[in-house]
Amino acid sequence: MNPRLQVKFELAAALCGPLFVIGYIIFWAVLGHNVPPPSPGYSAQELVANYYGKYHDDILLGMVGCAVVGILYLPWCAQLAVQMKRVEGDAHILSNIELLGGGITAWLLAECPAIWALAASEPTSNPDLVQLTHRHAWFVYDLTYLITTVEMVACGVFALVYSKSRALFPAWAGWVAIIGGVSFLPLCAIAYVTSGPFALNGGWNFFFVFGIWLFWFSTFTVYMLKDILKRLQDKAPAHETAPFASGALSR
Repeated sequence: MNPRLQVKFELAAALCGPLFVIGYIIFWAVLGHNVPPPSPGYSAQELVANYYGKYHDDILLGMVGCAVVGILYLPWCAQLAVQMKRVEGDAHILSNIELLGGGITAWLLAECPAIWALAASEPTSNPDLVQLTHRHAWFVYDLTYLITTVEMVACGVFALVYSKSRALFPAWAGWVAIIGGVSFLPLCAIAYVTSGPFALNGGWNFFFVFGIWLFWFSTFTVYMLKDILKRLQDKAPAHETAPFASGALSR
């Protein structure tokens, strides 16, 4: 394959990450009315009255959209693994963990919205069944956090180990990844509490956890794109780079 075309494929895969985040903000956060999510303390009737019945059309469209755009996280993870592999050389353990963890996370990012869409499809027919479906999706979404934690910790260890030689990410970004991944641990509490910071809509288990994940994702995306764009420029044909070179020489 043409080396420049290959880098363009990598750029497209990396850009799937920002598209995923933008899509998820629109479909999950805005249309899904999930900032914050409905109280886990709602009874079945309250959940239908205050959420699924009240925002039925928005939620159904939003969750269907999420089930589509959630998979865009997968190409981003695959591209991150490719860039990590180049630096790791023959040892691919960290990049493999990132790829597997990210791939399964992508599935969850699509699967759980599909379950919420099911709950929204007929919200008034059986409130108890709606509540069970809704809570099932949230338990899968949050309690499988370790899949994403191992992905982020692998990225963090990678950034720390290779922060000086063949650097792709700065060391501080590695600490963001590790701290972010470990911060998911209190998500276990959603099985026991329905209010407070460790509830699924609480200050820690919702706002902090999702916030630090977004900061990690944004940080790594910036450095991924910087590396790809540099490689794209390096592989530019001579007729594309010559004018710039001659201009520089004339100055």
